[in-house]
Amino acid sequence: MNPRIGLTMSLAVRNNTAEPLYRMGLNLEYADAVRQAGGVPVPMPMIERPDEFDRLLDLCDGLILTGGEDVLPRRYGRQPHPRTEDRKSVV
Repeated sequence: MNPRIGLTMSLAVRNNTAEPLYRMGLNLEYADAVRQAGGVPVPMPMIERPDEFDRLLDLCDGLILTGGEDVLPRRYGRQPHPRTEDRKSVV
């Protein structure tokens, strides 16, 4: 079976405001690259609850962080840097 590779999705905002333009987006170049390498791309939607994201992640053999907002420092046991922006990040 080909490896399933999770691809994080992004949030777009309207004209540099906090108003969402769309909730989930995926740069298709990442998905194409995973397919060309023999993998199966698995879009990872923005999920508010970490336990739900973890369950989805368990279905994958790997994960590509495609960019976007910072990973919340509490997810890896650290305090945020003073310059870290306080945005709703889910990973």
